[in-house]
Amino acid sequence: MRHLIGVTVASCLALSVAASGAWADLAEDCARALQNPDLAIRACGDIISRNPSDAMARRYRGIALAAKKDIDDAIADFSEAIRLDPGNAVAFKERGNAYHRKVDYDRAIADYSEAIKLDPGDASVYAWRASSYSRKREHDRAIADYAEAIRLNPKDVMNYRGLAFSHYAKGDYNAVISDLSEAIRIDPGSSSAYCDRGLLYLWTGDYDRGIADFDAAINLKPDDGGPYAGRGYAFFKKGDSERALADLNDAVRLVPDYVPAYAYRGEVFEARGERAKAADDYSRALSLSPATDLQREMQDGVRRRLASLQAAPPMPAPGADRGGSR
Repeated sequence: MRHLIGVTVASCLALSVAASGAWADLAEDCARALQNPDLAIRACGDIISRNPSDAMARRYRGIALAAKKDIDDAIADFSEAIRLDPGNAVAFKERGNAYHRKVDYDRAIADYSEAIKLDPGDASVYAWRASSYSRKREHDRAIADYAEAIRLNPKDVMNYRGLAFSHYAKGDYNAVISDLSEAIRIDPGSSSAYCDRGLLYLWTGDYDRGIADFDAAINLKPDDGGPYAGRGYAFFKKGDSERALADLNDAVRLVPDYVPAYAYRGEVFEARGERAKAADDYSRALSLSPATDLQREMQDGVRRRLASLQAAPPMPAPGADRGGSR
């Protein structure tokens, strides 16, 4: 009898250990929301089916769904996670991120603000809220939030870049240079910071400094088309259309869906009198989805240039008599 009881106890313990191990595997897979979203969604779903009140599984599944661009279902999971655990700052931040991606900046800001109340030491939440304020063109608030994010985490280059954008929107170009120069000081390997500063120099007519920054960005990341586009346009502004086209062709090759590359190259073609090629590039620039508000504004300018180009009288054929009869 004792032998039988021992076998039964041993069997139960083995089953318990096996079940515990299987549960641990599920929990581990569920937590891999960003590394393997499909696996995480299945694992988190299994956990939720066994324990619907598991707020952590809801949150991880929401992150995985957001990674797969299923934003509405992600928001539903984050909302349930918040209902189950209303003191979880991360759940508010993640739902805020989802609303930000849906361009619902007011709800995003509300969630970020709640996350800050719960955990005022998380620099990333201030940065995300700053980004939402910036998209709403509330740049003073964005600047205040970026400044707090930098105070909490002074080594994050992205916060300096965000701060620079808000200063640019307010026309404070000296502050932009200062922000980006500090970003470069902190991370001399940041090709994006060099490219951003190069663009500021380009837009303010300091073409040589712009070209120098684009050179640095290209040396750091030669497969990024953005610096080629900026440098090409700077060469164009300096009157060197050949070097401009060489760089802009590289930009289009490296980033075929980059609005500025086509907009800039179209302008070069237009200046060279190659109107058909210019119209093709302008049309291509308008067919792409703008990645930023600046690109959206650039498309407005491209739209006007294309309309003007199409309304212009046709150019005379080569060799046509332009002086009348003699």
